[in-house]
Parts: sequence; structure tokens; C-alpha cells
Amino acid sequence: MRLIWERAQRCCEYCQVLQAYDRLPFEIDHVIAKKHRGKTQANNLRLACEEGEMGMNFVALMEYAGPDERILRVLDSIAGDSPGELKVVARIMKEQGFAVHPDGAAGWECWKSEEPKLDQRPKLPNLEVALHTPEDFFLIVGRDAIAVWHLLRWRSFLTKPALQHALLDACSCLARLFKATACIITSDFSPIFLAFREGKSFGASLAAAGPDDGERPRLADLYLEFPEDYVMRANPRNQSRREYKDWPKDRAPPAGWERSKTWDSKGYWRMPLP
Repeated sequence: MRLIWERAQRCCEYCQVLQAYDRLPFEIDHVIAKKHRGKTQANNLRLACEEGEMGMNFVALMEYAGPDERILRVLDSIAGDSPGELKVVARIMKEQGFAVHPDGAAGWECWKSEEPKLDQRPKLPNLEVALHTPEDFFLIVGRDAIAVWHLLRWRSFLTKPALQHALLDACSCLARLFKATACIITSDFSPIFLAFREGKSFGASLAAAGPDDGERPRLADLYLEFPEDYVMRANPRNQSRREYKDWPKDRAPPAGWERSKTWDSKGYWRMPLP
């Protein structure tokens, strides 16, 4: 675990918050959660503050006609060289300080295997494998839906406009390539994604979402903030650090302080397709 701390330089690898605060304990986090068969290995571990560690990652679920010969050729093409829109996502993430390594090769990986990398494209559809691109997109091919799973934390997608725009552009590109007829945006904590991973169809996966996890009219509606019972400000002696103190929710913060907030996310958004 020392390797992770040294690599991160005492900084959250998701939101770049420095390690020094009683209010923001840091933990070693699995990028791909254990419930999704993520491995306890250095390349799947990140130093995370409590906000980055929430564990939600980005998912787009696309309805399509199925893995015919044309789709297989598209997947082979992506495996050979990622579309430019995917490369833009990696470039922006790197510019913003995220831990990305876009110089490797794409490849098919199996969730259940101790040696996940496969020598060739497996028979599709198959929900136990994914095409992993150098930009950390995972393409999971089902019988009538393809999941586009990315290791960008869901909160970063919802709150960082440049990354959000780039990821939506990448999804639009993939939707065109797959000739998708529908595309929804959500997190991998959504019951929709879990239903898809269980083998349900696109329609049945959407039906798995109850009212709390149902469709929202705007993408912005997926991000919810709640006030905490303390306030924060930059440390006067060290502007790179923050300090906190308890403060009732029903009172305005004192001068120079701002209300701390926590967040949550429910539901999905249907991305318009041309």
C-alpha cells in the first residue's frame, strides 16, 4: 500500500485533494469495485478521499441490434485504434491530474479469470468479458445492449464540464458506430447496470429501476447536494489546505467560511441521439 501513497503524493487521485484533514480521511480504494470483480492490485487501486471514494463510476447503456458481423468489425477497429473522441477523454483527464495511462494497447479481458487478458476476441455476446481500451473504456457486449463503462468517478463526470462534454462526445461517437437506437447515462451503482450484468435485455434493465432510480429530465438532475453541519475555509497560513469547524445548518456561515456539502446521485438520463 505504500506504493499507492507514494504514487499519489498524499493527494486524492480522483479529486486532487491533499491528505491532511480530519474531516477528509483517506483510504485505498478499488477503482473497479470488488462487487464488479475488481482486483486488489496496484493498477486497480487509488488513494481516495471520502468524496472520491464513494465508488460510483460512469456508465452508458446503449440499445442496439446485436453483435452481427458489422458490429464485430467495429469492435476490432476500436481494438486496433481508439476513435479520436475516446483519446480526447484521456487527454483531458491527464491535463486535469487524473491517473491515466493512455499509451497501452486495447485488449479483451475476462472478469472471472485470474489472468484477465485474452489472446483474441471472444464469442459475443458475453457479459463476462469486456474490450478494455487504453483510455479506460470498457465495452461490454450484450445481446441487445452494449455497456460503455469508464473508470472516471461519477462525481467527476457530473461536476467537471470539460470531462462531461468529452465523455458525452465519446458516447455519441460509439453510439454512431454501434448504430444505437437509445442511450442512457447513469452510474455503475444503478440497478439498471446491475440488471444488464445479470443478462437482462435493455428494456428489462430499464424496468429494474424503481422511482428513485428512474429517468430524470436533465443530466444535472442526477447530482444532488446536501448541506453538512460544519463549515470550511482555506487555512490562512497555507492556502493549499482547508480547516473546518462545526456550524449549525440553520445558520449562515461566518464571514470567510463556506458551508460544507455532501452529495448523492440517483436515476438516469436519456442522451439524445441524432
